[in-house]
Amino acid sequence: MPTNKNALDRYLLFDDKLRGIRRYTLKQLVQSCADNLDIIVSERTISEDLKYMRERFNAPIPKRPEDNLFGYIDRQFSILKSPLLDDEMQKLQDVLTLLKQFEYLPQFHGIQHIMLNLAARGNRPQGDTQPIIAFDRSILRGIDFLSIFHECASKKHPMHVGYRPFSGDENDEKRFEKTLPFENGDGFSFHFHPYFLKEFNHRWFVFGWNEEQNRLVNYALERLSFVNPLPFRRFVANETIDFLTYFNPIIGVTKPPEGVI
Repeated sequence: MPTNKNALDRYLLFDDKLRGIRRYTLKQLVQSCADNLDIIVSERTISEDLKYMRERFNAPIPKRPEDNLFGYIDRQFSILKSPLLDDEMQKLQDVLTLLKQFEYLPQFHGIQHIMLNLAARGNRPQGDTQPIIAFDRSILRGIDFLSIFHECASKKHPMHVGYRPFSGDENDEKRFEKTLPFENGDGFSFHFHPYFLKEFNHRWFVFGWNEEQNRLVNYALERLSFVNPLPFRRFVANETIDFLTYFNPIIGVTKPPEGVI
């Protein structure tokens, strides 16, 4: 199957043109490519495109119309309605199965929905569809809260966050002063305004504004007990920190003397 972008653009253009009442000569289709896609192709290329559309999509295009005018015999047809071939579907399924290993990351949250839609359309390939590769997500500690922090940071929603510090940390009293205790003093809760997420040394950290302490902090996500979005609470925007350069002079996530936790 031709895979270059120009070929795909031409198929979509022809699909739109050939469905209409008007019919076209090869020369007019060449001009349509120039006008709509800003590309120059030959009439022979157009003929090969139409041949491919007939063979691959079963497009109802006459091979040699008597008047040399091309159009769909069935105007309800569209290549966009054509099902994927088994080998194409298998390749797509393999890619989606691979990407599914990263579904806990915010940018991949649509993968499962896509796979379900493909299966519902009856395009699920036959035979063995078991995955042949897997990744150990356990090495990325704290990923369970990753998507909700990503969403709240994107939408600028404050959060009510519960944090359980390491037991016996003698600095807890100072680090969490003015925050709200919970669970019989076993942890602290506070209102948090998320700005930035960073992975370091197999751990995820979130940077943001601690409302009760009125300062920038960061927390390891695996130490969090709960996170609740507060979409109707006023968000304290980040107007001072450029996270593209913030980590340049440091290794890790802590940048003294700002007091980042």
